[in-house]
Amino acid sequence: MPESSLYFLKIKNLLKIKDVYLWSLEKGQVSKTRIGEGLSSCKWQTGGNKLGMGDLNGRVSVWDMETQQQVQDFYHSDAHQRVGVMEWRNQNLLTTGSKDNTITSRYFIIFVLKKRDLRTDMKKYVNLMKAHSQEVCGLKWSDHDQLASGGNDNKVCKYIYNKTLLVFIAITFYT
Repeated sequence: MPESSLYFLKIKNLLKIKDVYLWSLEKGQVSKTRIGEGLSSCKWQTGGNKLGMGDLNGRVSVWDMETQQQVQDFYHSDAHQRVGVMEWRNQNLLTTGSKDNTITSRYFIIFVLKKRDLRTDMKKYVNLMKAHSQEVCGLKWSDHDQLASGGNDNKVCKYIYNKTLLVFIAITFYT
């Protein structure tokens, strides 16, 4: 297989290849987890077993890799444009950046009711931020509740997240 076909590697005995096929070392099988409108981003949950995937139409899907089932599906924003980047903050906050210049963060809650019975709930926007004048192309959380974003407008922005209020309380711009 050519190296360019590999899209993402995670040390959990799973390998994602191009169109979101997963190979399980333990089960010795390949399974397709998504039929979408053009994968544009994906990110493993920090310290967890969820995989977030964004597509060209602004849809975000969250998959549980142990059960290989979709547990959440929503649109990044009302603009329905490409989700080019995503970043997890711990296991419960998913932040996505889009071609529509916006960043959204959603709080992800998982309830385990019985063995293998997952019920999920995703709150509406924790925040919808528009700090860039062009597409958001980079997101990174620090260990200190700060988020950095980069855009095609050549700006880098830093946001301070208040986890008690579940909101961003400051934005600093760098050019």
